Amino acid sequence: MKQPIYIDNTTAQNKIINSTGNQIIMTLPSAINLDRNKTYEIGLTNASVVYCNPNVINRYLRFTYMSTDYNIQFPNGLYSLNDINLQFVLLTSNLFANGLFYVEGIEATSQCIVYCNDYANTQINFQSNNDNIFDVLGFVSTTNKFIPQSITQYALSPNKVSLNNISNFFISVDIVNSYIQNGLRNNIIHVEPISVSPSSTQVIQPLQIAYLPINKNSIIDQITVTLLGDNNSTIDMTGGTSTTNMQKFSVTLLLQDIKD
Repeated sequence: MKQPIYIDNTTAQNKIINSTGNQIIMTLPSAINLDRNKTYEIGLTNASVVYCNPNVINRYLRFTYMSTDYNIQFPNGLYSLNDINLQFVLLTSNLFANGLFYVEGIEATSQCIVYCNDYANTQINFQSNNDNIFDVLGFVSTTNKFIPQSITQYALSPNKVSLNNISNFFISVDIVNSYIQNGLRNNIIHVEPISVSPSSTQVIQPLQIAYLPINKNSIIDQITVTLLGDNNSTIDMTGGTSTTNMQKFSVTLLLQDIKD
């Protein structure tokens, strides 16, 4: 017996999907009756995940320009350094045509440097209550203001840029017989290192399917699939915006009986 099971978060029919779109509780169209005299296992044959988990949430851009203090909310989302530079332009081009700030990454050290395009009239406020956009750029422990004296003068982040808040996708299936890993009990069926850029779709196709025993012995009428990040963190498939912008997460599982 080999039974494929497809589950996704794009339609609500026969499903309960949580507000972040990373957990799907699906009632099967037809219940699967199990033979009590047989042993069953399940594996993940493929999956598809849009990498949209936000790395900027509830952050503010704080600076002084022309002796006026600004405290501008940074839109939630998944950002690269280039994306942050584009957002700097969008948020400050009403003050200076090309935007007031420019960030450049240092690949060797994972730090970054920040320039002020209108240096004579600009000061950056690095002070934070864990809500400054410059925290994620490596200035989390910086409390002073940056007052540039020339167009080429820059501020170097004392810490590493922390935009890569997760490095792996973890897919959990509730009917997998739970096991202990790293001191924690879980139902993880597959772990996949993230290998795509923000907003891209990662297609997961294991070269060798890992089958795990299940915790059911009579009937399967409902399955819960959960997508997690490192340290059991929630993957937000809305990108930190709203459920109207839900990005796709899908899995195909294969249930089979173990041949004697």
